[in-house]
Order: sequence, then structure tokens, then C-alpha cells
Amino acid sequence: MNTEDLSSFFGWMTILNSAFLLYWWLVISFFKEAVFKLHRKWFPLKDEQFSAIHYGGMAFFKLLVISLNVTPWLALRITSG
Repeated sequence: MNTEDLSSFFGWMTILNSAFLLYWWLVISFFKEAVFKLHRKWFPLKDEQFSAIHYGGMAFFKLLVISLNVTPWLALRITSG
């Protein structure tokens, strides 16, 4: 696999993972009550716990996307010319 293929792979992974993160944020932002009700059927959660879990999860996922997708893509783009 050459650097152009790897760069393309990491570029698409960045786009797909960023789209998933945006979708997650939109669902929690606009349909928080419905998602909270659904989760409360399975887990005994307070509203503050629910928000902390989801926003903490989004922050962790964003860090993973940046470190595992964006950084390698940028490094390959810089080194390939």
C-alpha cells in the first residue's frame, strides 16, 4: 500500500468519523429528551449523568478521531509532497 492510498484511507476515515460525531451531537442536541427516556428504561440515570456520559463520550471520540485519523492524514499529506 503506497502513501497515496493510505492518505486517501485516513482522509475518508476522518470524514466518516466526523460525520458520525456530528450526527451524535445533533441527536443529543435536538432529541435529548427522547434519547434520555429511551436510556432511562434500561439504566437508572439522572439528567446530569446522562449529559456527562454523552458529552464525555463525544469528547473522547473527538480526541480519537483527531489522534487516529486527522494526525496520520496530515502527516501523510505533508510527507508526500
